[in-house]
Amino acid sequence: MSPAELLTDDAFVDHQLTPTPASTAYWAGRLSRFPEEKPAYDEAKALLEAIRLGLDRYAQTTIPEETVRQLLWKIQQVNTLHGSKGRKPVVRRWFSGAAAVAAGLALLLGGGVAWWQLSRPVPAYVRNTASLKDTSVERTNTSGKPETFRLPDGSEVVLSSGSRLSYPADFNRQTRTVYLSGEASFSVTRNAGVPFLVYANDVVTKVIGTRFVVRAFEGEQEVRINVQSGRVSVYQDRQAPRADARGGVLLLPNQQVVFSRLTEQFTKSLIALPHLLPGVSTPRFSYEETPITQVFRDIEKAYGITILYNEETLGHCQLNASLASLGFEEKMGVICTTLGARYEIIDGQVILTGGGCE
Repeated sequence: MSPAELLTDDAFVDHQLTPTPASTAYWAGRLSRFPEEKPAYDEAKALLEAIRLGLDRYAQTTIPEETVRQLLWKIQQVNTLHGSKGRKPVVRRWFSGAAAVAAGLALLLGGGVAWWQLSRPVPAYVRNTASLKDTSVERTNTSGKPETFRLPDGSEVVLSSGSRLSYPADFNRQTRTVYLSGEASFSVTRNAGVPFLVYANDVVTKVIGTRFVVRAFEGEQEVRINVQSGRVSVYQDRQAPRADARGGVLLLPNQQVVFSRLTEQFTKSLIALPHLLPGVSTPRFSYEETPITQVFRDIEKAYGITILYNEETLGHCQLNASLASLGFEEKMGVICTTLGARYEIIDGQVILTGGGCE
């Protein structure tokens, strides 16, 4: 369950406001059986504590305003009941402005665990999933190995261990949106009318139909997306995916982008080991007096990687070599050695400089 779902669960809220031996035993047993629910439990507890302290504006950054109002009503009801019995209310009054800050400082100086929890940035996954309806679906992988499952549109997801993925119950009706914490590989069913969106930390990945991997663990300062086939658009969360959004990155097969959450910058490059594209007729890669321009066309077609070079200098060169058993970088190494050139990767493209064949 997500924190938002817990905060609409009467059993959870009642236990937090008026715990009993039975409710304490129930929740202790549940968390023992399902330890993967502990982060959501702690987050929901911290959010409820914020509302009890009058910091409801903070809570509204994570859960809907209507949920906050319902929780406020329950807290007031408990206060009224306890007050009529001469017991200490759950909270004395609602704080605002400087009073709220003072309350927070008092908790901090007193070693309050709840305030320490509230002072931490709200995880992007919690923030993104808080507005989902109670009927949303969440998959959590604590198995220690990847788990594979299919989404309602037929898309396949391979969820890495220690990862969570949520999506609304009406997925594939009007939108195809999922929320990821951790790492997952996606094989997306093509549907040009309904783009597929992956929200992960501060990045949104938009596709129509393709294979790609997203790595976005909460404790890591980088978000990494690499494309195996098709094409992918990647944006910052606050931009995406508007038609007029600027600053996004377009990824093609064998390209990846790394987003720094510290600098908010994208860095585009090739993946570590470029692979042959699936479904593409692979050249023989065996050459005898073959124009280098043809060799480059073969490599570009097989890997989907653009190769830029000076046609005036290298256009009339030829290659005598077999590249069939070599990987992408080894192929480029043989070519550069033959031509006396060198290459570098810039913005996910191969750029050759120098060399000749005289």
